[in-house]
Amino acid sequence: MDLSRAKTILIVSFLLLNIFLGLRLYHSPQYVRVRGGITGDEADLAREVLQNAGYEVSTVVPRQTPRLSLLHVSRPPVSGPFWSEKFWGDKGEITAVLQEGTLTLRKGGETVQISPGGMVVYLRPGAGEAAGEDGRVNADRFLRERNLLEDNLKFDLAIAAEDAAYLYRYLQTYRGFPLFSGYIDIRTSPEGIREARIYSILPIGFSEKELRVISAAAAVNTLVKQPGAFIAKKIVDISLGYYSQHYDAERWEIAPVWRFAASDGSVFYVNAFTGEAEAEN
Repeated sequence: MDLSRAKTILIVSFLLLNIFLGLRLYHSPQYVRVRGGITGDEADLAREVLQNAGYEVSTVVPRQTPRLSLLHVSRPPVSGPFWSEKFWGDKGEITAVLQEGTLTLRKGGETVQISPGGMVVYLRPGAGEAAGEDGRVNADRFLRERNLLEDNLKFDLAIAAEDAAYLYRYLQTYRGFPLFSGYIDIRTSPEGIREARIYSILPIGFSEKELRVISAAAAVNTLVKQPGAFIAKKIVDISLGYYSQHYDAERWEIAPVWRFAASDGSVFYVNAFTGEAEAEN
């Protein structure tokens, strides 16, 4: 297929989706308000728009459009003793070095780095824990044994890397919604756990004002307008949750977003109130 024809197909699909959504909103406002979702045909058309833009879609296009609020969050306390207890308990001698605001803890062959911005990085060079075991099983065990597997943490994605390595991503949740800003990324290899990156946020509560979010189909329109959004062209997940950049603040608000995740782990966020692309850190 030549480039001009591909562009024509994409433009036509894009216009059809916008017309479809606009007509339903104009003729059936009560239906939209009560049902809070899009039809199967609209979801199928959104999938077609993605495919015409060159994407392989291996997930469903969600149909819900609930009324949501901004979420108030804060930064949880960061301290060496807290993370030392998490990772090692009271066992063995631990060394601590503070340099340029970053606290580095070491015990045996393991290192934990705690940055002023709240990022916590666990490193273990060489053969790690449970070498040779299944990566996901190993990652889950690591979370349990290091007291990181909280009730509000859920598995998100498995991402293949080079040399049989994998990244397993876990997300914080609040009231059933994933918090894309709060996560644990665990990197495994045939030698075991190599690295874990942890960034936590503390949910406080929702604001009172509610707005209906845009549909995933409308968010697709934003994505396809960004031709360089993804290098990998396979979309493995489309989810509604909450996301914001990491701010140097004690408290801030985060908005609901539609997140598109590609097979290489890259993500693209669309603000579910405004329909605009959200910048990443």
